[in-house]
Amino acid sequence: MSTIVVSPASSSSSGHSAGLTAWFQPGHWVACLRGRLRTTFQPRVVYVQADPSAMEPAWAGVAQSFAAWCAAHVGERCMVGLSSHGLLHALVDADLNEQDAVAQAVQQWAHYLDMDAASLQEDWLLRRVTVGGRHLVSAAPMALIDALLDGAQAHGVRLSWVGPWWARGAQSWLRNLSGSGGGQPDASEATWTLEAREPGLVTRIEARAVPGQAPRLQRLWMEADNGASASASAVSVRLASPQQQGIACEAHHAHVWDQDQLRPLLQGDNAAWGLKR
Repeated sequence: MSTIVVSPASSSSSGHSAGLTAWFQPGHWVACLRGRLRTTFQPRVVYVQADPSAMEPAWAGVAQSFAAWCAAHVGERCMVGLSSHGLLHALVDADLNEQDAVAQAVQQWAHYLDMDAASLQEDWLLRRVTVGGRHLVSAAPMALIDALLDGAQAHGVRLSWVGPWWARGAQSWLRNLSGSGGGQPDASEATWTLEAREPGLVTRIEARAVPGQAPRLQRLWMEADNGASASASAVSVRLASPQQQGIACEAHHAHVWDQDQLRPLLQGDNAAWGLKR
């Protein structure tokens, strides 16, 4: 599903210097080795929440929270589920090649969101996957990706996967549709809806499934979460904060959530997403 593959990104020289300094501290490599061994077969899972009310200041907050989390998990591997507050998504036809698919997505964002196309190409990390018979193109601000990479490098943390927090759940939902395990169809008789809710925002995904054919993505959009469902039969999943789950607040919880209850959601477990199988 919509996975943002983290590749080497530009980072400030001060960030690299801080990381190297940490690596040469006595005992740091031992802590890294222990962390890596602890998470060899089961990486940590975290959700990174961006502040929707600001852009660059929000990434500074994310950087601070994620660095604090990494400092407490030296050397470990982790999966990072990103809030949709800081992401862009677009569905385009699958008959386009990757370059043309990304270009069309950039054109959509530039037109409908009044964003600068050149800035999107330069300042955002653009990734394309083919799923549900369509190309799904996702974009994340490079400032956000750099904040994650810098925090991870400074403490020997390995980012094994980075993408929208709902991506694997949506993938499980699509697989279930062919067996009618992804909910009941809407009034259109062949359209199903998935709602992935996080604080202040809901990502809605519609797919069309015809017996004997693979499900096809129809629409994907995000809007403010007022608690209402687009369809009475929609599969709806809500991401709860540590405080809502009765977990004591820690400094990194301002932008980084790491409670155990996140694991089945971010891994796309059927039961966590209300699926039958």
